[in-house]
Amino acid sequence: MDSTVGVVDIYGFEDLEVNSFEQLCINFANEQLQNFLNKTLISQEQEEYNAEQIHWHPVQLKNFHSCLELISSRPNGILRILDDQTCLPQATDHTFLQKCHYHHASNPFYTKPKNPMPVFTIYHYAGAVTYQVHNFLNKNQDQFRTEIVELFARSRIK
Repeated sequence: MDSTVGVVDIYGFEDLEVNSFEQLCINFANEQLQNFLNKTLISQEQEEYNAEQIHWHPVQLKNFHSCLELISSRPNGILRILDDQTCLPQATDHTFLQKCHYHHASNPFYTKPKNPMPVFTIYHYAGAVTYQVHNFLNKNQDQFRTEIVELFARSRIK
């Protein structure tokens, strides 16, 4: 029996009353999708219009690269800091947040609160979202369900 994994649908960009680790992951995925769409589809269409000498008004595309780097770059992107902190037995959500503030305080896509609150804000393509860091470390330790691990282990595709 062949097993496959497919993506049926994704959640849209989220900005809830309380945003946590799950919303960060969803919004990061959407940031990547928006960046991909801009770089490929829209850019290719504009190149085709130029090649065919079609009269049109160019669309200014936002650059999402800086926000994506804030979240995922090595060694100090937010998700990299989270992974590192998750491996340290003495780490807490507070130490994770302090490292984020330390590394990203001057980043225009990141804001730490004026008052000492357990939050940070990221300026995504769709708007600013403030994330509560409560349980970030615990949620980052979630394991794949056994069935999923077995499915990948049985795959003949690297």
